[in-house]
Amino acid sequence: NEAGMKYEAAMKKYEEAMKKDKLPLDSKIDNMLTNTMTCYYKAKEYQKAIDIFEIMQKRHPNNHKIIKKIVQIYEKNLRDLNKAIEALKRNDPNGNKYYNNKKIGDLYVKQKNHKSALPYYLKAKKMKSDARVIRKIATIYVKLKQPKNAISAYDDFIKTKPKKTQLQKVYSYLGKLYEDLNNKTKARVNYSKSLQIHYDRKIAMKLIQLNFEAKRFSQAKKLISSLLAKNTNDTYALYYRAQIRYKEKDLKGAKADFEKVKDVPAFGSSARQFIKSINS
Repeated sequence: NEAGMKYEAAMKKYEEAMKKDKLPLDSKIDNMLTNTMTCYYKAKEYQKAIDIFEIMQKRHPNNHKIIKKIVQIYEKNLRDLNKAIEALKRNDPNGNKYYNNKKIGDLYVKQKNHKSALPYYLKAKKMKSDARVIRKIATIYVKLKQPKNAISAYDDFIKTKPKKTQLQKVYSYLGKLYEDLNNKTKARVNYSKSLQIHYDRKIAMKLIQLNFEAKRFSQAKKLISSLLAKNTNDTYALYYRAQIRYKEKDLKGAKADFEKVKDVPAFGSSARQFIKSINS
């Protein structure tokens, strides 16, 4: 790229002038570097853009935005995750930076190398309590068939008394984990705690299903009422209310609800079978 090469040549002259005449040209050099990098990036000469970024990094080792840009080019433009990981490790050889540890973990997960990702997420967790990192740690423990460690990771985070927004997410993650472990009782408990902090339709739907399966119809009906209060045509709520009415021998009410969802793809086939059974 001709423009990039011209910027590089001009930059070298600036550096020589600064050394020879001791002139305060730092800001000009930084501008030249930025312009050179931009030219190479726009020309899709990504490796040359990275080379310039690395010069900038040496000049400003504490500027975390530079390493983020280098990693972004390796990951998104060159699609070389190994090089991205290497760059992060070079930038932080002692593993003292939160972003680097978290990002290395993310990149290993992207490679489906969960075992290598785990220690970096654990380092990141020690530096900052982040519900997303905690979830990733727990998810990896589940994949490695270590459910007790997964639950422990979430419990440790709850003890830190996080913000309600983070706590709500963690309870929902715990609910999903217990559900996957087939511990439906604890799944309901944690989903309920999440819902108490912040209303979420998907969690309410999950609780309706779990309560219905456990034949806890009164609890399921309360949740169904909350969905219908927000939307009288909520098909999920109508379908489960219909099933509960059917179980409780309110066939007229059940049929009325099944009629409302019989053309909904997710419930139609089942609803029509119930209607046929009621009519027979």
